Order: sequence, then structure tokens, then C-alpha cells
Amino acid sequence: MPLRKRSVRALQMNEKRWCKAKVDCEVNKNSVFQMYAWKKLNTVVKKDTSAIGNYILVDFNQVNNLLRSAKCQYCEKQTLKLELGAKLGFSYNLKLLCSNCDENKTVVNTSLKSVQTSHDVNLRITQTFSHIRKEKVYGPDIVIKKEECINHVSKRLGTALRSTVKDCRAQGISLGGKAHGSLKEATIKKLTTYYQKAILRNKGDVNAMKTAIYATLLHSISTDAKPQHSKCPAGENSWCFYQSAIANGEKPNNHKLNVGTPINEKFLPKILPIYQRLASDELLERCIRCGTQNANESLHSMIWAKCPKEIFVNKRRVKRAVTEAVCEYNKGTVRTIVETQKALGVATGGSTKQLATILDCRKQKFRKRRQNASNKLALKLIKKAIHKKELLARRRKGMTYGAGQF
Repeated sequence: MPLRKRSVRALQMNEKRWCKAKVDCEVNKNSVFQMYAWKKLNTVVKKDTSAIGNYILVDFNQVNNLLRSAKCQYCEKQTLKLELGAKLGFSYNLKLLCSNCDENKTVVNTSLKSVQTSHDVNLRITQTFSHIRKEKVYGPDIVIKKEECINHVSKRLGTALRSTVKDCRAQGISLGGKAHGSLKEATIKKLTTYYQKAILRNKGDVNAMKTAIYATLLHSISTDAKPQHSKCPAGENSWCFYQSAIANGEKPNNHKLNVGTPINEKFLPKILPIYQRLASDELLERCIRCGTQNANESLHSMIWAKCPKEIFVNKRRVKRAVTEAVCEYNKGTVRTIVETQKALGVATGGSTKQLATILDCRKQKFRKRRQNASNKLALKLIKKAIHKKELLARRRKGMTYGAGQF
């Protein structure tokens, strides 16, 4: 498609996405917003919460002007206004506040974050899962259980530890820094890796997972004066230097030289609640199969390659893309094309089979290449480069994404 036609097409799609029609908002605005202030806004401000949902504002400035007609519950003045908060993807978090009152007294967010947890609960996913379990759509004897991706669960530990360090710094308490025993970024990364390995190495056993998780924490706060290795695995081949030395009949070496993630014991009251939450039986039971989202993401990439999310398509094309992607993911390209055309009564040509075979061979080639040691080393270097790039972007723009942040 020529460049000019693409630009014209982009303008047409942009006009479809955005509403440019003028909206008459001057009809009975005083009576409407007086009633709104007493019935809706009054209850919202008292509860300090609001319904979680998605809203489209045609004109932000116009809505902001209309809200000024509503009275604040506390000061009884028409000083309410909307304010744009943090950016959440392509949308913004809105704050409804009074310019005359204290901000902490009247601010109302469109979605509130729980104080006790470091991650938000997606209300739509929760309601959908509850509805499926209640209606038993897959049969009366089939019980649907929610599972967690261990990659995402392990990232929650790093997110929670970083948030704790940041919150304590705001209160004048230093958990981070360069001193020995502080929660440095390298220490948080290692603890996240150890948490994930503790789950993977004890697949199918919740109690063993919990013991291994707490072993990583107690091992980190151990010192020569107070060794805490009771939960570390015993034996000569143990990863714990203390238990390995005892099994060999030797004297354990210095903790300061052998503990890779040293943490000061006085930080334990701040860290222990995080481990208690992430090592609960309820959470670990959802990780008992040690599953990941990699297979789902692979399937999604095949679907969106056939049906891109950047352009608008009808429902029929989406269904066709999903059906083709699922068949190719499970059976391969050759078998999918042959069986589909056979069901339609169409003979499969030689060129079609040849191209489908090339696609399947290419997938197998990439799969084998990813298992090579040289390729794994290259992937590590690429990840380090991406991480450095993300750090630079975070310093310039601030946090835009984090596991369990939004």
C-alpha cells in the first residue's frame, strides 16, 4: 500500500476511534448536579472508595467544568475538580478532589490499591472466574481451580521488597544502601531467583515449598553469632555452606564471606510479612504444578500475527484467527491445512504442502537453537542490555510498569 494511502487510512481509523461530535452539556446542569452531589458524591466521599470500571470522557475540560457545579460535602462550596493522576497503559487514573479542603480528606480514585497487598485485584477476571465456577459451564463434576504463573509470582517478591524499601525511605528508615546487610537491588534480584527456585525444586509439595522459601530468608539473616540454618537442606551436597560443612565434619566458614544475600536481622520485621503472604498455603497450592504463561503467550502471538490488535477487524475474522492458531499450535501447519481442506473437499496442492513444511521445520529449528548453550548466553546478554535500557527509561519517565504495581 502506498505511503499516502496508509496515512489517509490512518486518519479514517482515527476519526472512527474518537468522538468529535459536539455535546450539549448546558441542559439543567444546576439541578442535575445538585441532585448528584446529594445522592452520589455524598456517599462516595464518605466511603472513600468508588466502583472500579472503565470510563470514556468525550471532553475532559467540559466534564471538569460541569463538576464545579456540585458542592463538596465538607466545605459546602462549589470547588470540586477532576485531576489526572498516574498513567495506566493508554488511560489515566482520575482523582476527584476539592481545592478548598485537604486533599487527603476528599480525594477519590477511580481504582484504589489495597494497603495490605502490593498488587491490585482485577475485578473483571475475579468476577468471570467466580461466575464460571458457579454456573459449572464445563460440567457438574469438573471443579475449576485457579493457577498462578510462577514467573509472575516470583516477581511479586521483588516488587514488594522494592516498595518496602521506598516506603521506609519516605519514613526516614533506611533499608537500602551500600552497607553490608542492606537491601540492595542485587540482593533483591537474588532473593527473587531463590524464591522461584524454591517453588520449582519442590514441585507438588506445598510444605516443602514453604520450608525452602523460609530457608532462603533465614539463611540470609544468619551470622556467626546467631546461625539460623535449621530449615536449610542437610547433607554434603547442600547449597547451604553451613549444613554442608557440618555433614563433612568440618567447621563452618565465616558467614560474611559465604552468605550471598546478607540481610541485617533488624530488617526482619519489615520483610517477614511479605514472605508470610507469598508463602501462604493458599498461594502455593495455586503454584503446585509450577506452570507458566509461556505457552499461553506463545499461542497469543500466533493469534495476533493472524489478526493484529492495532487495526479493527470484525468478529468473524477474530474467530477464524483463533481457530487457525489453535489448530496450528496443537497439530502443526501441514496437518492443519491438509485436514481443513480435506473436510472442505478441496485437494491440497504440492506448493501448499511445501510451504507448510518449511514453516514447521523453521519452528523446530528455532526450538533447537534456543536449547544451545551459546544461544542461552546470548539471551542473558540481551536481557542485561534490555534491563539497562529500562533503568535509564525509568529514571527519565518514572515507573510505567511493574509486576503487581497496577
